[in-house]
Amino acid sequence: MKTLLHDIFEQSVEFLSQHDVFYGHGVELAEDEVVLLLMYVLQVDFDTLNKMSAQSVEAPQREQIQQLLTQRVVEKIPMVYLVGFAVFAGLKFKVDERVLIPRSPFVELIDTGFEPWMDLADPNHVMDLCTGSGCIGLAIAHYFTGCTVDLVDLSQTALQLAKENTEILGLTNRVQCIESDLFSAINSQTNRCYDLIVANPPYVAEEEYQKL
Repeated sequence: MKTLLHDIFEQSVEFLSQHDVFYGHGVELAEDEVVLLLMYVLQVDFDTLNKMSAQSVEAPQREQIQQLLTQRVVEKIPMVYLVGFAVFAGLKFKVDERVLIPRSPFVELIDTGFEPWMDLADPNHVMDLCTGSGCIGLAIAHYFTGCTVDLVDLSQTALQLAKENTEILGLTNRVQCIESDLFSAINSQTNRCYDLIVANPPYVAEEEYQKL
């Protein structure tokens, strides 16, 4: 493996492209997976990574890159699970096997503030139903500071991860996690009306999920 970062990037993309790798777990291209991989190994954010293309990568890091690429190909583990995070709406979220990998068209709606249907610039109560990692609701809370957000899920393990992401993003003052089977426990725990309810529930059958 070459030593300059831009060479390693191209080499890694070529390696994935030559193997039977399925994309779609929150990323659509080999390039996207390699970006996540390099962010993880080099411990930098996306903007910093973009400025490092002409820098050399040390041997231990090159070995780690190759090891993870091999694991990705041989074990067919999604890159997001290998590195432990995903990028959604420009934010970094902790992600592991407790939840499905974030992938949602809600990014476009968040970008537009859900216009013309509503104006999230005003204070609003928002519910993210079947929240998983919390990415949709937390992105709304991050970008629209007047909103309070309830992250709702039936899974205790998913809610624990959503809580961890809430703390990482510093949103605990406006976000709470609620264990509920859809709306069953909402009234007893919140006693509020919601201006916006978003939901991106798991749509993979259990039998199919076990094969992923």
